[in-house]
Amino acid sequence: MKKESAMKSYSSQELEKVVHYLDGPLRIALKENEAVILHADLKEGDCVLDIGCGTGFLSLIAAQKVNASGKVIGMDSRQEMLDVMQKKAEKRGLDHIIKPCLGDACSLEFSDNCFDAVVMSYVLHENSERTEILLSEIYRVLKPGKKLVISDFIKVADPERNKEIEAWHKGTDPESDADEVHLKFSLSDYISLFEKSNFKDVKGEIWIEFQGIVEGRK
Repeated sequence: MKKESAMKSYSSQELEKVVHYLDGPLRIALKENEAVILHADLKEGDCVLDIGCGTGFLSLIAAQKVNASGKVIGMDSRQEMLDVMQKKAEKRGLDHIIKPCLGDACSLEFSDNCFDAVVMSYVLHENSERTEILLSEIYRVLKPGKKLVISDFIKVADPERNKEIEAWHKGTDPESDADEVHLKFSLSDYISLFEKSNFKDVKGEIWIEFQGIVEGRK
């Protein structure tokens, strides 16, 4: 995928391909969205920020957890993705909970200590040159004691296997650039990034061979 911060407009055909990729059967079967939300320890009435929300893969699950007394801010740099998410929310009767927000992940226009959880799916690797800024902003807007939980691609130990996985991604991701690298960080790299940004109780687990979930608490 493109960097989360990069503004882009799609033709209707391009949008259809991207939505199919983001909402495809593989992601649904893996259920990593349910796992991320489970790790976030959400409860009714919570206010959640989903950065790089895309079509609402995490936001829709989060909205069911926080219920009518809560709120989910689904933020993305692409208006077309927000429009798709909003239509999904309306169809499921969740549009009073999910609020779309067009913005840049590294410049969050929210006050300090205002979210009960921040979640992201496949965003950090896209901002590998801005991880310090991104994580610092997330830390700022999280309430004390609350969690950041992400799912993202994991670099494996075998270089040849990494090449195979990268080739597969370039063949399936309609937004992938020829020079894009998905497997930029190992699990230990992600944990180190969280810890350097002052997150505590940092934990990570491999979800499948080249994907994982990482969490940390402010």
